[in-house]
Amino acid sequence: MLAPFPQELRRCGPSRFCGRGVAREEIDEGQGIRWVDPVGQPHGGCFGQFRSRGDKLAIPAVRDTVVSRYMAYQEQESPNEVQPPVAVPEHTLGKPCPWTIGESMSLAWNAVKRDFGVLVFSALIGLAVVTAPGHVVDLLFEVGLIETSSVLYVGLVGGAAAVQMLVSCFFSVGMMRMFLAAARGQDVKMSMLWSGGDRFLAMLGTNVLVGLAVFGGLVFAIVPGLILGLGLPLSGFFCVDRGMGPVAAIRASWLAMSGSKMHWFGFAIVGLGISLCGLLAFGVGYFVAVPVLGVATAVIYLRLTGQPSTNEWDATTTHWRGESQMD
Repeated sequence: MLAPFPQELRRCGPSRFCGRGVAREEIDEGQGIRWVDPVGQPHGGCFGQFRSRGDKLAIPAVRDTVVSRYMAYQEQESPNEVQPPVAVPEHTLGKPCPWTIGESMSLAWNAVKRDFGVLVFSALIGLAVVTAPGHVVDLLFEVGLIETSSVLYVGLVGGAAAVQMLVSCFFSVGMMRMFLAAARGQDVKMSMLWSGGDRFLAMLGTNVLVGLAVFGGLVFAIVPGLILGLGLPLSGFFCVDRGMGPVAAIRASWLAMSGSKMHWFGFAIVGLGISLCGLLAFGVGYFVAVPVLGVATAVIYLRLTGQPSTNEWDATTTHWRGESQMD
């Protein structure tokens, strides 16, 4: 058992092993890879340099300068001296990475295929529950119990809209967690759909502030409203994934989308086309389009926050896609 990294090696920068913990290593001469078994967390980064093999992480030996320096340090330490690991954030942010619409859609589709039933069924349940209050009002009108000119009808419509907004905020937290899990290649569980209670108020505040900002911009001047709409689409993901409050999440989304607004506009157009095609397919395709677009948005969020997403390790080589190999 090896002792922790020295203090000066704990900040290794993105795409390096953080070293905040105890490690054990094996050398795989055939593949030229060091398999490191950490009691800590890998540091975040643009694409990272890790892939899993059971409970281990692989680091290409040709890039293992940090671990090599650590091993030289370790030779001077007592092999029996073990200290408790230091906790680090589960998903560390790194340098923003470029993204394309096609790649995001491709990664999202592959992720949705892997958990197709759970994601599609969750979208169906979420949409059914969110729209239920409105359908109840419509049913009361159809059977003649209320009239559109009555005060009761206006009150019921307003109340149904308020309930829909509250229910939508609750389920959107769970859906975003499912989209993020799929985008990261993690297990997607149906229980995530009902996990929105802890971030409900924060999501409600975020949605209200974003809605007021975009609506106000559209009313008083159309262009500012469009710019705000293109700059704040990731606010919910920052709220859910990073535990930010409404104002902090909005600010983080605005900064993350700097330089990507027109790119996002193209993504929104493509997403609209996919949704319309889903509706034309007797409405069934819409329940597939929702998780695909949701996971694609999660992939974009991970790219812009420097977090690795699913399918980014090239299994045929010893490097992450997007990085050039080193001799």
